[in-house]
Amino acid sequence: KNFESFAKTNHKDGDTYEIVIDACGHPSGLETAKNVVRKRGTIVMKSTYAGTVNVDMSYFVVNEITIMGSRCGPFEPALKLLNMGLVNLPEIELWDLKDYEKALVSNAFKVGFKF
Repeated sequence: KNFESFAKTNHKDGDTYEIVIDACGHPSGLETAKNVVRKRGTIVMKSTYAGTVNVDMSYFVVNEITIMGSRCGPFEPALKLLNMGLVNLPEIELWDLKDYEKALVSNAFKVGFKF
């Protein structure tokens, strides 16, 4: 809920994303992230939990998915900076594939295509 003013937080079945962050703190987070990251996307593992997870790594290799870790840190100061408007996040636009010409001339920091 705290992030709604900073990013889209809705998800429709079938949506995939270039970057997925697992911060749920549960072993099922990697499987969930795998299901919504697009091919050649990145999963950032923010979760820390005791135990192990059985993973079929061939899925990540075949789909060229990057998995990276991220150290834990305090969220409160980061949320405070975002609320104060002291962090400027770059604009990201998603376009329908039929509008590729508009996407290629966009001034956005990064553009992507909806599939």
